[in-house]
Amino acid sequence: MTILKNSEVGARFWILEPLPEYMNIWVFYSNRFLEHGEYTSVQPRPSGVTLRYLVGGNWEVKMCGKTWSASPGEIFCAVPSEPLVFSQFDKDEWEWLEIQFNGPCAETFIGEFGLSPEHPVIKPNDSELTADFFRRLYRLMAQPDRTVPHALELLFGLLEACRGRQNQTDAGLKDSPKLLAARAVDYLDTMPSAGKNVSELAEHFGVDRTTLGRAFKKHIGMSPHEYLDWFRLQRARGLLDSTNLTVSDVAKRAGFSDVKYFIGWFKKHQGVTPGNYRKAK
Repeated sequence: MTILKNSEVGARFWILEPLPEYMNIWVFYSNRFLEHGEYTSVQPRPSGVTLRYLVGGNWEVKMCGKTWSASPGEIFCAVPSEPLVFSQFDKDEWEWLEIQFNGPCAETFIGEFGLSPEHPVIKPNDSELTADFFRRLYRLMAQPDRTVPHALELLFGLLEACRGRQNQTDAGLKDSPKLLAARAVDYLDTMPSAGKNVSELAEHFGVDRTTLGRAFKKHIGMSPHEYLDWFRLQRARGLLDSTNLTVSDVAKRAGFSDVKYFIGWFKKHQGVTPGNYRKAK
């Protein structure tokens, strides 16, 4: 018989509510294009959800009836649902690196980069590191012994290299209420203590309260404050149902710093205190 001494004993849970949509995503294709001279590609229906990192050339991207400029060090996207024209008119050498996603949530996933059909061009936070991840994914796809964990490691490394330019990603959110609502929901779901003040939440995404409220009402069916209350109640009930956490710890994990306030808030929404709710189960 083995006797454990000085060991930390106890179950741990990582509760994901809801399951992130990007769990249904994988890297499907990778390529590198290197040429010189003028070039134009017309894609009435792009073949997949694609990211292109521009190494050389000065590009023009047309999508959703608008035109954007794209320079070396930037990324632009393509999605099957939107016709795309991209071109460059310099006579010098140009190059881009390309990866394509597959999976039921591939198009949603590009929102994590701050990209959308309405805002298809971004400047990554770290352009050199972004290019390195594109190249590493390109090399990985040629290896017969490649593994899914390695591909996911590089994919999320790429995501982290791209993030950080809030002012550019917000520009796309202003033009896409659906994307704004989705990004705000993701933010609240992963940071339940955030967004107590709707003005602060709106400021985080670079929009005004009215724009944020309209996006929520149209695409979520409730106001930001109503959604946050609903989400916190679901989380608190789930923790009370399935764990032995103290009421104080449940309050913290549901986004409340004041346990007394949490108890009153829970009773208002559930009809009983957290303690009595747990006893009734």
